[in-house]
Amino acid sequence: MEQLDLNLLYALEALLAEGSVGNAAVRLGRSPPAMSRALARLRRALADPLLVRAGGRLVLTPRAMALRPEVADMLVRLRSLMEPAIFDPSTLRRRFIVQTNEDLAAILGAPLVQALNAVADGVAVQFVSSAGDHPDPLRTGSVDVELGPDISDHPETRRRIVFRNPHVGVARGDHPLFDQVLTPATFVHYDHVVRVERGCTEGAIDRSLRSLGLNRRAVLGVPSATAAMLTASTSDLLASAPLGLARWLQRAIPVRLFRLPVEVPDITVALGWHPRQHDDPGHRWFRSILLNVCGDVYSEARQRASLGALDVTP
Repeated sequence: MEQLDLNLLYALEALLAEGSVGNAAVRLGRSPPAMSRALARLRRALADPLLVRAGGRLVLTPRAMALRPEVADMLVRLRSLMEPAIFDPSTLRRRFIVQTNEDLAAILGAPLVQALNAVADGVAVQFVSSAGDHPDPLRTGSVDVELGPDISDHPETRRRIVFRNPHVGVARGDHPLFDQVLTPATFVHYDHVVRVERGCTEGAIDRSLRSLGLNRRAVLGVPSATAAMLTASTSDLLASAPLGLARWLQRAIPVRLFRLPVEVPDITVALGWHPRQHDDPGHRWFRSILLNVCGDVYSEARQRASLGALDVTP
């Protein structure tokens, strides 16, 4: 078998089908001498003459007659194996695991399921905030994709920026802040509820304030911007959140949004996946659906218009 060229299978198929070296050569676009050499190799490999002369023509041996349907079936399966698979999402039965934070899961969950069900009702999605004990979940395959602001730029991670989201301030509708001119000093006058990131309550807003010689008092740390907004809606605490999330939650809870009195870099959210999944048809299709949903929910044009509609001074 180590000496057997797969091209000999095509030669064998032609020889068995045509029963003639010359006709088999024409069928494969080869010269008759080349086909004769292929027949000689096949005879040695199979220990059978395959074609023998009977009068003025060649006839198949019993072994060749038995091989003919098997070789034809084998080559059909080989061609099918080597041809690109035709992907039909409607037949897909698969669960995709997305590692992301609670805020993105809250806002993307419903539209993502709706988009998937429109073409593939056999697909399910599971959002997880972490992959447990797996230090590199994409490499180990414990998650299919990562979505968030902290996607690794490791060489083994494919990465694509999905959207950029500005920060906004959040307070309950009748907060005394809205009776004043908003300045960095009035902003830090009130206590704050902040999202705890990797055990740290300090973020981009704190760094911007520090550059002005100011510090805000974070009296409460919570695991998500959603929790921070809910807390702010029923207290005197100020919160901050990504604009897309804040606008979405504002429909359900009584808060007002305001532009922060300091310059803060936008949040850059990226999608990451492992290279081994890059060309998998189902995975590629799922990524495209997820990217489209993110684009619809976090339209940059809408976000910029929404941010521009907020007053710097509440």
